[in-house]
Amino acid sequence: MSRRRTAGTLLVLLAVLAGMLVIGWNAASKPFPKVLGSTPACQAEKVRKQIFRREVTVSVYNDSKRSGLADRTLAELERRSFRPGDVANAPAGIKVGYVQVLSTDEDDPEAQLVANQFKPRAKVVQADDEYGPGVDVMLGPQFKKLRKPGPKKLKLDKPIRSCIAEVDTGTGTGTGQ
Repeated sequence: MSRRRTAGTLLVLLAVLAGMLVIGWNAASKPFPKVLGSTPACQAEKVRKQIFRREVTVSVYNDSKRSGLADRTLAELERRSFRPGDVANAPAGIKVGYVQVLSTDEDDPEAQLVANQFKPRAKVVQADDEYGPGVDVMLGPQFKKLRKPGPKKLKLDKPIRSCIAEVDTGTGTGTGQ
């Protein structure tokens, strides 16, 4: 009986070893993960000559004492087809008189389109940080209402190229996105 138990134990161990061999072989034969910093090659590009409201996400922050100002302003921007971002009180240290539109790029066309919704036109200010998704709008105590009707699109000084189909150069397979 001792020999049968030893043989059975040996068969179980061989089966476990075979299973581990299969799992190890599958893991070793997969392609390496994409290297950090490598970018997919663009297979097809879209060239945009103008930007529309529906393409822009806006986050609104209240630096006034009027309760609900940021929420009401974002609701109005949504009615104008902007995509909603965050709504909150302005971060500590932010002081705004009228309206400031913040962007990490001073020449950001999305920020310019948002700034054009305010009367008189709000100033686009370059910021080091992003506070919410999309373009950040800081509302001050002097802000009353949005401009009517406000432009629906902004013609770009230079066309923007964006990738609509990529080829993953790390593994040689296309993403098709």
